[in-house]
Amino acid sequence: MAKITLTRLSQATRADFDATHAGSEGPGWCQCVAWHVPDWNGWGARTREENLALREKLTREGMADGYLIHADGALAGWVQADARDRFSKLQTQFDLKPAPGTFMIGCFVILPAFRRRGIARSALAALIPELQSRGATAIEAFPKRTAKDEGEFWNGPESIYAEAGFAVVRDDPVRPVLRRHL
Repeated sequence: MAKITLTRLSQATRADFDATHAGSEGPGWCQCVAWHVPDWNGWGARTREENLALREKLTREGMADGYLIHADGALAGWVQADARDRFSKLQTQFDLKPAPGTFMIGCFVILPAFRRRGIARSALAALIPELQSRGATAIEAFPKRTAKDEGEFWNGPESIYAEAGFAVVRDDPVRPVLRRHL
């Protein structure tokens, strides 16, 4: 099993973030800003350039909303994870009340060369104590049950959360809310 390390997003680690989001499709298009826009209206019409401009603004403002994942020292992916109350769209979409101390996992991007090797599972195991050290008392995740293959699991497959002790707190056939209390 690869040794997993997490490095928090910062201006200094931005090049690695860009490398995980380099394509024009998939994560390259999104730039992991989906939870930063007010709602889903017009989301599909947004361009990569609009999303990139928002990501650059967030980085300049010090928004460190996730971690670069390294496997045995090689860049393997990205996981968005931060205090949930910083993402009003999550609260609106899932009718969540403010909850200081609750963190969220917004998405996982595992680079193709590292898929099907347990990287997301191992990164999640490393992420839980990291978020707890930042004051998390609970962590929520919002996996997409309808994903057909690993490339569609932008939010991480539900199974890795269940294995890590997350429980369904709001069942939904498309996107359940999972929570782990720390």
